[in-house]
Amino acid sequence: FEDPQNSDYSLSENSPCIDTGTSYYEWNGEVLFDIAENEYYGSAPDIGAYEYGMDNIEDDVLPEVSKFHLFQNYPNPFNPITTISFNTPKEGKVSLNIYNIKGQKIKTMINEHLILGQHSRQWNGTDDNKNPVSAGIYFYKLNVNGKIRDVKKCLLLKKTPSTF
Repeated sequence: FEDPQNSDYSLSENSPCIDTGTSYYEWNGEVLFDIAENEYYGSAPDIGAYEYGMDNIEDDVLPEVSKFHLFQNYPNPFNPITTISFNTPKEGKVSLNIYNIKGQKIKTMINEHLILGQHSRQWNGTDDNKNPVSAGIYFYKLNVNGKIRDVKKCLLLKKTPSTF
């Protein structure tokens, strides 16, 4: 077991998380995420922070803001706070929402007009009523001008007294 606070958030070659994710998820007729085949390695996405086999990501290299892009949250898994970042190549009405595994919206992170550029928000694992949510898988969805741009998943871990 590796302490997530001291990890580079990559998967080991023999991790049971490799190729165990899903690339498409729909709930109540709404597509929460649809990952293109060129966005992951292997037969399915990995369940983990970074795909196995990816090169190291350099923090000081920012992608050009020429298209909408929702980044994987970091750290992931997280406890108690994670950062969600995205690019907007033009200004517009942006909403960023968090959904539980049942597809229920639990948190509105952003619902405002934003200028072009790179943006980020931190989520502290609470719902819109500031109540802590349970450990588990959550989805975050980026909408711009009423169109779904991307959906990603994240994993909230909670420490129990027995793990201290």
